[in-house]
Amino acid sequence: MEVGAASWAGSSGGEWVRFPAGEFVKTTGRNHAPVFKAEVVWEAAREEATITVLCRKCGLHTNQIRAWKEQLLSGAVGLFASGVEVQRDQDDLVKDLHAKIGELTVERGSLPRALKR
Repeated sequence: MEVGAASWAGSSGGEWVRFPAGEFVKTTGRNHAPVFKAEVVWEAAREEATITVLCRKCGLHTNQIRAWKEQLLSGAVGLFASGVEVQRDQDDLVKDLHAKIGELTVERGSLPRALKR
């Protein structure tokens, strides 16, 4: 199998792979290292260059950079949340999950009796 045996201009994401039978198949997407994503998003957040220029520089699509930037901005709130708030949210989640487990256990226990009727 030859990777990158054919390069067609304008192909976005992935590479063309030639299998021994001779057919070409395009691989889906690319996996980027977290360090690379952080560098790209940091450049986008600084707004010293337009996203279009950044896309050309990094070989990415504008939607990809915008999505990563949105992830950064939405996750940044968690950096400044106090530990008490986070613990309270986790405790509430655990209580809800325990209640749901109990509910499902009761339903499961009463199901055989309901089926016997």
